[in-house]
Amino acid sequence: MSVLIARPERSKTGSLETRSGVDSRNPVQTAPWQPALPPLRHVVRQTGEQEFAHPAETDFSRILSYYRIRWVYEPTAFALAWAADGRPSEMFTPDFYLPDHQLYIELTTMRQRLVTRKNRKLRRLRELYPNVRIKLLYRRDYLRLLDAYPCPERPSEPCTLGRTLFSAEAIRDRITEIGQQIANDIVATSAPGETEPVLAIGVGSGSRRFLDAVVGEVRQADVRLATDTVRLTRYRTLGGARRVRVCRGPQTDLQGRRVLLVADIISTGLSVAYLANWLRRQGAT
Repeated sequence: MSVLIARPERSKTGSLETRSGVDSRNPVQTAPWQPALPPLRHVVRQTGEQEFAHPAETDFSRILSYYRIRWVYEPTAFALAWAADGRPSEMFTPDFYLPDHQLYIELTTMRQRLVTRKNRKLRRLRELYPNVRIKLLYRRDYLRLLDAYPCPERPSEPCTLGRTLFSAEAIRDRITEIGQQIANDIVATSAPGETEPVLAIGVGSGSRRFLDAVVGEVRQADVRLATDTVRLTRYRTLGGARRVRVCRGPQTDLQGRRVLLVADIISTGLSVAYLANWLRRQGAT
């Protein structure tokens, strides 16, 4: 199998060139400058199903082919770490490359709690090769693709609905109750002379519908409420510590504003706690 190996560019002196343009004798500690990848025509080939490492990759290739999305299987191996003699000591080979979209796809069917090592490799790849676009598809993404984009070679299996936990009426009643409680709290805690309405911020795109429903109930109680949204990203450092970063902040001026956070789901509370502290640093009260 033909594989392209992406590695740092060497100068005429034999040293590695970094993105800052300064030569370095320690390739392990510095991020290498990313050279242009060679054309993929050398590795495009007819691929049989027996060459795939996992049945999920076969299913994914069928979906791509059926919807006429050009793809190449494992065309590039990226070096992530180097030994003292300059040879790669750790490599990462994404499963698919989509040349029309200039996007690499890594497909994993491992359960969410088992993909920590693969996430670490992707973070390292993005650090060393910032111009390379790559997307990791988890097990849940793969299953959603099979349901949403069936192809004739894989007959779709009938789906059955599970037990209903909460009826639509019960959910509407609970949203109304939450909205009334928020309205009462806003009125009770309003400071004399306060002119700006409380700012309700939705955390992530998944909170939009819930945010709109709650805000609608609050406004029906004749309480003013402004809205905005933020987007967060979550990642792990090389040491394994979990971190949160604001990738899109609110567009509203936060100085002196009271803020209400609305999230669609809370697991550990790490993201919401980080966001609350971040908003306080921006001047929110």
